[in-house]
Amino acid sequence: MKNSEQINPDNIIKALIIEKFGDNSSSILEIIRATENPIIATEIACNIYKEPVIADEPSADFCKSNKGKHNVEFVSFDKWQNQINYKYNPINTKDIWIKRGDELPAFKDCKNYADHYWWDDTPMHKDGESKDDYQRITIKDKPDMSKEYTAYTTDISLWNGNHYRCLPQ
Repeated sequence: MKNSEQINPDNIIKALIIEKFGDNSSSILEIIRATENPIIATEIACNIYKEPVIADEPSADFCKSNKGKHNVEFVSFDKWQNQINYKYNPINTKDIWIKRGDELPAFKDCKNYADHYWWDDTPMHKDGESKDDYQRITIKDKPDMSKEYTAYTTDISLWNGNHYRCLPQ
């Protein structure tokens, strides 16, 4: 195949719809082209669409990138956007650097610690202390069960991830 002869999904959709619906194909093609995801619309019109397998719980990758979320729960799947809609209770978190071996503070006691993710931003680094003497940790507050957020989405690939689930918190 030459570079100029790249596969055009619109041509494939058109050929499939003409083959499947014959004389009615032009009105069906018009509807399909008006959707936000013509490939999914074609699969539905041709009765070949299959909803993907969706994990019951979010993956470890999702949990790692969403530390401030507790009781994450699947709500629905948006096939047009290929996204998961979910709800959760928020958790306040704070990233701090603490000297190795020191007792971990409770979240309420973290006021005395600056919120620093990167070592180069810390006062200890600026004072010339060694990074090897410190560790970065995320301190979590208790989940705020009085709040529940439901208007959140994530891509299905992040939700399903590598199929390792979040550890109970």
